[in-house]
Amino acid sequence: MAPPEFPNGMTLHSIGYAALKYPKLADECPVPLGNQLGVLQQFLSPTDRSHAIDQISSQYLDAFLEYQTSDDPLLNDKNSSQYYFSAVSALLSFLCTSPDVSLRVARYKEGAIAHDIVEKMLDPDFEKNMKKCDRKCPPPFQPATFDSDFGTMLQLLSTIMLWSEGRTVHPRVQELIPKLRQWKKTYKSSSVRTISNASERLVGQIEGTDPEMAEFVREQQQNHLICGVKSCRKQTGLTACAACKIQRYCGKDHQKADWKYHKHICKKGLAEDPEELPAMTSENLLAQTRP
Repeated sequence: MAPPEFPNGMTLHSIGYAALKYPKLADECPVPLGNQLGVLQQFLSPTDRSHAIDQISSQYLDAFLEYQTSDDPLLNDKNSSQYYFSAVSALLSFLCTSPDVSLRVARYKEGAIAHDIVEKMLDPDFEKNMKKCDRKCPPPFQPATFDSDFGTMLQLLSTIMLWSEGRTVHPRVQELIPKLRQWKKTYKSSSVRTISNASERLVGQIEGTDPEMAEFVREQQQNHLICGVKSCRKQTGLTACAACKIQRYCGKDHQKADWKYHKHICKKGLAEDPEELPAMTSENLLAQTRP
């Protein structure tokens, strides 16, 4: 067990702040969310990444869902990248590696997030307007590209649809199929392979022609569930924290042992003055990451 531990000076606060306060950045780690996500995806082991996802989601998932379905001005400004694909949406796509998160996102306000994505994509001028929107990013960092945002947007929709439990995510979702087929062709040479791949996958999901694929992906997501005590590593027979419904444990003993850390983040949302967590020494971190 350990307090949240992230590489390169990142913290739970810096991640949540960059998502919820875009384009502002946290003082302790003034790095855009996309760059922080890149570090988490590239430099964490699969096990450490699963722990990171659980910790971020335990603290922020409720806040992210509430924000993404709010009337925040940036989410309604068609000149802003946040209208099409917000920083919170990008983070949700990463967090949806967890089946617990995916299910919560799919169910929230009767599928409001997937409905909003489809509604935007059905706009005849969707691509043109999304390409020319303002993407704020402080130097020396580079803003996300259209292709990067578009690919992640498609991936998020596909993941949500895996857990839509037979519900139609949008009454006009069938109208998206011709656009998806065209996007597969248009972006087949893009360096962001997710655009073409997710477009093809979404056609099958909408038509319901590949239920085996959907079941396989859902089963694969179960591999990301893990006991919150890092030295444990059990992945089956887990129960979730009754409060956040994200962090899982193999039993009451480990849940009790981890509470001194988990209580600081469980459903806390974004704190303007983040509470200091117990320090983690390099020796203890090494002990926690041994097989």
